[in-house]
Amino acid sequence: MDTSSGDGDGPQHRGTAVTATSNAHAQVAGSEILEKTTLRSLISIDQLYRENGPLSQLNHELYDKVPNSNLRHLQKNEILTLMLNEVAVLKGRGFFQHLRNRESWLKKPPVTICPESRASTAPGIVYMDIEWTSEAQSRFHGRSVRSKYLDSDALINTPNDSTPMYALQCVEHATFPIYVPSTPNIVVILTPEDYYLATSSDLEKSFGAWPRQKRKPRGPDPEKRLASISKLWTGTEEQQAAIKAERAMVEVTITEDIYKTVVEWCATGVIHPTFDAYHMLKSVPRPTQPSAGIALGVPFQTNAPLIGTGVEKSDPPSRRGGKKRSASAAE
Repeated sequence: MDTSSGDGDGPQHRGTAVTATSNAHAQVAGSEILEKTTLRSLISIDQLYRENGPLSQLNHELYDKVPNSNLRHLQKNEILTLMLNEVAVLKGRGFFQHLRNRESWLKKPPVTICPESRASTAPGIVYMDIEWTSEAQSRFHGRSVRSKYLDSDALINTPNDSTPMYALQCVEHATFPIYVPSTPNIVVILTPEDYYLATSSDLEKSFGAWPRQKRKPRGPDPEKRLASISKLWTGTEEQQAAIKAERAMVEVTITEDIYKTVVEWCATGVIHPTFDAYHMLKSVPRPTQPSAGIALGVPFQTNAPLIGTGVEKSDPPSRRGGKKRSASAAE
């Protein structure tokens, strides 16, 4: 709906100026939005990710329009999930889903909306080792990009409670925390140059826990933090080579290699299921004082009359509407 009609409420002698100014601002705002790639504007993921480099894949700015018409910037774990599912469906095996990324949390979340603590138990991506039928593959390829995005949201399209799921920690930048979970999982490290995959247990063996002599890191569960590998982003070539020489990580350059490695590790028992879908949901932190919800099927309480029922508005009219009706009655 276009809400910038230009019909000003101000005095008539200023109407033209107000309209011209409003339209100019609307055009500027519209041009800024059009420059940003949204899920709805994409015909296929291939529009963005045909090239084989991380720079052209995950570093592309991608947005989703939320109900209040603002644009929300997608995090890298969400974009990576979309890319991995394109490969998975093409290969006929596996499905990936994303969870709310740590970077998308508010710094001071209200207790009615977000949890007070960014718990370390929730991964960025989860993987299900499933087989695709040809009919299901055709249906998936026929869906819009945003529909695929909603399908890949683990909190919206939750599988059956007993479905085994493998957790993937998605490390997006130099200061992103890596945790040692109770059940080893896969760690996907995304640098501007390459991708790296490792198991959390191999990283712990090679680099150890967070050094005790260093200042305790911020964030939840600092005792579960692994030592920093930020030199993969900020270090010299020698420092980066020293980290790679530990041989705890598999270095890849394209999304297909991430997919192949994850599937292989899960199929051969290198990594075991982290939890089932029921306990995956339990791992997601919840608000301590959630706002009251509305049960499905209960109509919203609004001032608008119910269509077809003849029920009129119960609230008094607005001041503007009352003045118009008063003027009509006087005439």
